[in-house]
Amino acid sequence: MIYRLRALLEKGALEHVTLNMNDIVDDVARLVRNDMVIRNVPMILELAEGLPNVRGDRVQLQQAVLNMVLDGVEAMGEPNGRPHALVIRTARAGAKAVDVAVEDSGAGIDVHDVDRLFEPLYTTKAEGLGMGLAIVRTIVDAHGGRLRASNNVGGGATFQFTLPTDAERAR
Repeated sequence: MIYRLRALLEKGALEHVTLNMNDIVDDVARLVRNDMVIRNVPMILELAEGLPNVRGDRVQLQQAVLNMVLDGVEAMGEPNGRPHALVIRTARAGAKAVDVAVEDSGAGIDVHDVDRLFEPLYTTKAEGLGMGLAIVRTIVDAHGGRLRASNNVGGGATFQFTLPTDAERAR
């Protein structure tokens, strides 16, 4: 994983293969499941059936999802009067793209931070390095995708990326 991340940051070649994003999300969910139990944060997977494949580097896309999950879990570190839960969702984004979203029930995003969230070395956390979401942005950009963040109506935030399908990337 470190080798591939280093290659990404050095603009190295990606190992593009056909992938199912549900498998990527499931891999990450298995990786963090014990940590979620220890933190007493329910993790809910809402994986769309019949999702079209994307083309990309498995490890880098796993890293992108993992960083979003860890960011969401950290956002729920402080009690806020709402039950904590993390939802990881996949969905079709029209006929030519796939969405992956991570929704938390934390404090949400301060309006002053929205424009800088994905910048390297920018953090709102006392212990943060400001690299997690910047790496997600770099990975998503390298895969021809789009990354965005928004506050949830009931509190918390959703971080979401959209990737073109395998068929669309082949064009």
